[in-house]
Formats: sequence, structure tokens, C-alpha cells
Amino acid sequence: MGELKAEGLTVDVFIGGHPSFSHRVIKRGVAARGGFKLLGRETSDEQDKVLFAYERGDREGPMYVMFMAPDLGPVEQVLKMENLLVSCK
Repeated sequence: MGELKAEGLTVDVFIGGHPSFSHRVIKRGVAARGGFKLLGRETSDEQDKVLFAYERGDREGPMYVMFMAPDLGPVEQVLKMENLLVSCK
């Protein structure tokens, strides 16, 4: 877990294999090859959430990255940036 600070907003960042996101969207992560792919957006628990995944072929399955804040609107352009997420593997 970490934080992204952009446009005067603090966004929670969760990295791992089991994000708190709808199961329908999480399952799309297994097809996210060749870099991080935006899987979806949703609002739940009074939080805006954006989920990315990258299936690197690890035994653990896809790597998920979720950004979460009460309102992600101010950082929407930052989250759409090309190469916002890159694999360190």
C-alpha cells in the first residue's frame, strides 16, 4: 500500500493479487499481457476505484494495482498517462 500525490489530492495505491474490486473485472486481469492494462472503474464503499493488471506469467497470477480516493476526478488525466505503471521484473 502506498500513496500517490497529484493535483493536490492524495490517492491510496494498493498493489497485489487480491484487490477489493468486482470479481467480473478482476477476472479480466488474466488477459492483461504485455504491460499494465486498465481493467475498469467503479465506485464502492464511498470510494472511486480504478484497477489495472498485468499478467506476467508468474505462478501467483496477475499483478493488480488499484488507485482509490473519494473522488478520482481531479487525477483522471494522471491515471490515463501512458506508462504510468511499468513492471520492474
